[in-house]
Amino acid sequence: MKAGGGYVLILLGLSLLFVLPVCGKWFSIGSTEINLRDPLLVLNKSLGFMLLGLLLTGKSEALLSRFSKLGVPKNMLLWTSLFTLIFVFLSLFRYYAVSCNTYDFALFENIFYHIAFLKDLHSFVNHRLHIFNGHLCPIFFVYALIYRLWGITGCIAVHKIALAMSIPLTYYLISTLENGNSQQGEAKGYAILLLSFAPAFFKLGVQDLYPEALVLPLGLALLLSFYRKKWGFLLLSAVSILLIREDTGILLAAIFIYLRLKHNCKKCGQMAVIVLLITAALSYIQSIFAGPLPSKFAVRYGLRSFYDLKGFLHLLINVIKPLSIATFAFHCLGFGLLPFMEWKLALAAYMVAAPHLVSRYWRQKFLTGYYPIFEYPLLYLAVILSFLRLKNHNLKTHTVLALAFALLMGPRNITHRLDRDYILAANRAISAIPPGVPVAATFKLASRLGGRPILYVLENSPHFQSPARAPFVLIEETDLFYRNWWQEALRILKSKGYVEILNEAGVHLLMLPQ
Repeated sequence: MKAGGGYVLILLGLSLLFVLPVCGKWFSIGSTEINLRDPLLVLNKSLGFMLLGLLLTGKSEALLSRFSKLGVPKNMLLWTSLFTLIFVFLSLFRYYAVSCNTYDFALFENIFYHIAFLKDLHSFVNHRLHIFNGHLCPIFFVYALIYRLWGITGCIAVHKIALAMSIPLTYYLISTLENGNSQQGEAKGYAILLLSFAPAFFKLGVQDLYPEALVLPLGLALLLSFYRKKWGFLLLSAVSILLIREDTGILLAAIFIYLRLKHNCKKCGQMAVIVLLITAALSYIQSIFAGPLPSKFAVRYGLRSFYDLKGFLHLLINVIKPLSIATFAFHCLGFGLLPFMEWKLALAAYMVAAPHLVSRYWRQKFLTGYYPIFEYPLLYLAVILSFLRLKNHNLKTHTVLALAFALLMGPRNITHRLDRDYILAANRAISAIPPGVPVAATFKLASRLGGRPILYVLENSPHFQSPARAPFVLIEETDLFYRNWWQEALRILKSKGYVEILNEAGVHLLMLPQ
């Protein structure tokens, strides 16, 4: 019976490889769009079901044993090179094929452009705002330097290479912690295999450019520095994490608290207190750029001020609600629930996730997008320690089970437009817009237009409002936010005097005559 269920899952996985590319459809859940024909989604889900099937049939160990060789330095470096190429290629493809899901890419590129070329600390996407209005991210200046030297292509490549460095850091961390374990080769190989496909890591590897993703390699570097007693590198890693965003100190404090409890390191306890004070100071400084209290705190957390004790108490109660705990547990399912074998690390990771779990913003509340990456350094360490505790048979079983769930929970809403006519039309329209001229565009097309002084992103509303002071407007018919009313948008624009100068493959470019 068990083997029969396994063969059913294998057949299901194989059928997905052939059925979805032909019959798969595009649909949306809220503001999340899913393309069931996307090659990455099809491959992930198919492999996930087939691995579960192999586990039930008892034939997974033979397949898995091949990956134990990843514990050898040479093979690990080849594996890292492969993932680096995948991350860089798919990310650049998504950018130049105009396949980005949101206009976050445009927001970041616009900030880099203003810092690098205009020497301005204000970006302009819909409104002129200080670059630290949303978050205090000193790391923007590093990206701006790369942007000035190599453009957005260089930013993407350097960012993805840095993220892929999590793989060798994982290898050296598990090598440091194994302490002569007889399974050292297998444990290292399986850990690298599993953690390479951890849902948020792989998703951010092939997705857009989010500086927050760097907390993973830097967090692993900090842990490695601690266990190897490289205090200079530990301090450098800690400072680098603090420079990513004003709230990344929460992760840093959680790491130091864990090290204090686990290894009785008194200095780590002191560092945790210092880091929390720095985080509070950075959050206060960020609030100065955004006003008395950033609107996101009021909207996402219901806080009326920094002294709203009742609001903070309500948030603390929400931390221990069943929904928050279930969300975190479901997130750990991408690691096969292995982090719960190390309860102290799981608790520390939950502390890091708490600010997201109590948010009213659903992407944050349910740990989607880039939000899960903040607790990943602790979860990676938990998985590594769990692997070193497991016996030979259990090690393989848990690895296959965790890998299957990691694939099934992997990228779901990352779309890759493979329509050649659309890609050519979009790039032709973008090339027709003079550099430096203000432009308005729907979400996907806007993702390619961040490198200019002024950009307007057309609002997600059926009540279309023509953009102000934008002589050029780009509209894509299949963009999620204009899927049902792009014709009305064109009608309104033309009534305002705009003239359509390009209409190809669902891409419309309109110009306002002088």
